[in-house]
Amino acid sequence: MVVREQNIDDEAKELWDILHDYPPPSDIHGCELLDVIVNGLSKYDHTKFYSPFLRPDQVVTPRLR
Repeated sequence: MVVREQNIDDEAKELWDILHDYPPPSDIHGCELLDVIVNGLSKYDHTKFYSPFLRPDQVVTPRLR
C-alpha cells in the first residue's frame, strides 16, 4: 500500500507543477493535494468535445444550474 500512496503523491505533485508556477504546500500530500487541486479548478472550464462519429445531441456537456 505504501507504493500506491507514493505513486499518488508523485502524480499529484506533477499535476500541481503543470497547473501552478510555484511549489505545492509542504504540509499536504497525496490525496489531500489532489483535493486542493480539484477544488481550485473552475467547474465549467472544459473543451467542447467533438467527434465525427457522434451527433451533437449525443454529446452531454455540463450545464449551469
